[in-house]
Amino acid sequence: TLISAGRAMDLLSKGVAAMNSATDDIAGGASSIPDNHGEFFLAPLAAAIPFYTPYVSALQLQAWKTRMAKGLEKIIKGRTHNWRTYAMKGEWYRAKNGYVNKDTAVNWLENSWINTQKFRTKNFWNFYHDYSSNPDTWPYESAARGNLLSMVAEGYTGPSGEKILSILKKGTQSSLLLQDPSGQMAAGGRSGNHTWNDIVLANGYETMAEIAYKEGNTRLAGQYRHAAALAFQSVQRWRRPEGTYSVTKNHFNPANRTRYAIYSFFTNYNGYMMYHMAENYLRHKSNIPERATPNEIGGYTVVSDRNFATAAANAGGMHMQVCLRGSSKLAFGRYWTTLGAVRFARPGWDSRLGPSDGVREASTSYGVSFAPTFLEGSEWVRLASVPDRYEAFFTTEFTHPLLVRCRVEYKPKIGKTGPTFTNHFIITPDGILSRLTSTSTNFGMTWPVLNFDGATNLNAPITSHIASTSYPGQADQQNFIALHSSPIISATDVTRRSAYGDLRPVRMVSGTSANVTFIYPRTSADPSAEEVRKSFYRAGNSFSSVLARVIGNIYIGRTSAGGVGTSIDI
Repeated sequence: TLISAGRAMDLLSKGVAAMNSATDDIAGGASSIPDNHGEFFLAPLAAAIPFYTPYVSALQLQAWKTRMAKGLEKIIKGRTHNWRTYAMKGEWYRAKNGYVNKDTAVNWLENSWINTQKFRTKNFWNFYHDYSSNPDTWPYESAARGNLLSMVAEGYTGPSGEKILSILKKGTQSSLLLQDPSGQMAAGGRSGNHTWNDIVLANGYETMAEIAYKEGNTRLAGQYRHAAALAFQSVQRWRRPEGTYSVTKNHFNPANRTRYAIYSFFTNYNGYMMYHMAENYLRHKSNIPERATPNEIGGYTVVSDRNFATAAANAGGMHMQVCLRGSSKLAFGRYWTTLGAVRFARPGWDSRLGPSDGVREASTSYGVSFAPTFLEGSEWVRLASVPDRYEAFFTTEFTHPLLVRCRVEYKPKIGKTGPTFTNHFIITPDGILSRLTSTSTNFGMTWPVLNFDGATNLNAPITSHIASTSYPGQADQQNFIALHSSPIISATDVTRRSAYGDLRPVRMVSGTSANVTFIYPRTSADPSAEEVRKSFYRAGNSFSSVLARVIGNIYIGRTSAGGVGTSIDI
């Protein structure tokens, strides 16, 4: 890709050597391919050969093409989850470029779609189910959908082509509701919080931007183009000084393998990033004006099926993600999904502070998220630590671009015991009001506070009513504010290491029948957390502060107002 753009010509000989080695591996069959991962070699190699055509001899070119004609059954391992989509993409590229018989390839692709892939997208949102972790995996939802999109965008001519595209269109547009305003993919599932997650998300958006633009839907095309840009910008937070990227979203030494899967390695996942970045560059052809994405506008909730067990809500760009089930069994060495509210984000704000995800440690089984905690005997139990006992259910109560009301109910699973909890949320462009009640008399809320990201100790002061965190010298700040006269705030529990860094589980006990927190992601343009706390007034389902007023289903803020009612006083 670089050479075709007239860049990095000094790397040409190295690229040719890599092509010689990799195509020779293909010619040798599955046993010659590193880790027997033939599915992943096909598309990059088939797509690369035309780029090298002006720079290598006809003899060299023919050698590569001959090697790439190896029978598919002798190359791939044959797995039918997301791996099959890599093989499908690669096989179509081979057929399109004339390396294999097109009719034979189309027959195999049709069979693969009908018998191994189609059923994975049969849900309301047309999300792709990989079924390789429980709950299911968002990273491979995007990766697989992006592979199939690339195949169709490259002119797939099979009978199912139009149907595949129709399904992928809905799935990709649905995913816009889960992307956070900083560009990150939804949290949860196998390989979650790997830096490549956001690049494969961008891959699908760049592809759909071009498709929508050609169809004349410039607004949607602009949203996709902007969503892709947000995702690309997101990963720059984890770029290392020498130009590589951290494998997971932190700045720990790669040798520590922080929140890696057993298959995660520095070299292969940096290579994976480079490949999909190159695809994004090549896909980005039309001059499409960017438009605000749904996550910057708000006014919605989205609830997946119970396999993904994910809900998101957004008002005016203030974004919250809740995992309705947590991982109760290890998959590839990790608990990938944490029960509770795991992400808070807003446009133009560093979502790492949110936090961006919770954690349940593999070594201890202790978890941290924004979720209830209760006293059982002499021990405080965090719900994030006991996903084998608890699950959650999400209900939407009201949606408007400036105001969303919803609730999350935590209940013991069938056959399990424990108190129940109801967490009401009122989401506004300024912050999120959380009100928790329980059948237990001794309960509280866990505030997940990011303390350390592997390189930087964050400023994380705790006062009598507020726990805050921010990067030194940066204005963005997350604040958890207790809206009680005399809350008991405890920060003595051990920090737990997430993919983003160390999370301190701060326990807030209100001493009343309801536990109320205002979650306040602050920027330099906003009043201090203490000013907000001192000005806060609640009356039933309404409240006011120096930030805004919420009266029933009407929001009146500093720069916007709206809702549903008979009148509005601004």
